Amino acid sequence: MGTTIIVAHQELQFTYQKPDSSKEVQVQPYKLISHDGIWYLAAADQGQPKAYALNRIHHLQNARTSFTPDPSILEILAKEDSVWLKRHKVEAVVQVNASVAQYFERQAMLPGQVIEKNLADGGLLISGQFAHQNQLFPIVQQWIPHLRIISPESWQTEMEVQIRGYLS
Repeated sequence: MGTTIIVAHQELQFTYQKPDSSKEVQVQPYKLISHDGIWYLAAADQGQPKAYALNRIHHLQNARTSFTPDPSILEILAKEDSVWLKRHKVEAVVQVNASVAQYFERQAMLPGQVIEKNLADGGLLISGQFAHQNQLFPIVQQWIPHLRIISPESWQTEMEVQIRGYLS
């Protein structure tokens, strides 16, 4: 969890610089979030909640346009404990080996974690809600070889491709 600071209800304009591109955006800022030591601006971009890393924001200007905060975005921000802001998330199911199941029973390791099934061998099937596969991959990779993504199957395949690429 991190520190949160509320910002004024005036739209902002800036250039957002990604490693391979940049774009001009005008957003409705909601709050600043510190997550894992990195600061983000939580904002609405064309009605969709997004998080912008502050170190990638350049040429920041007040757009001189005020806005009324959207209650649905405020609700998303109140419930979210990360910077993966998205209205619709994908449910992923992960198989946990018996040797590490106790850690997942003791503490939720996945966002929105639910223990779906206790397996006969002592393992678990757990589910979580994800805005993007890259939100889940680091968790599974941290626990290799004890976790496997069961659903969506394409996520397990994509993660294996990434790992093979890294190893070659």
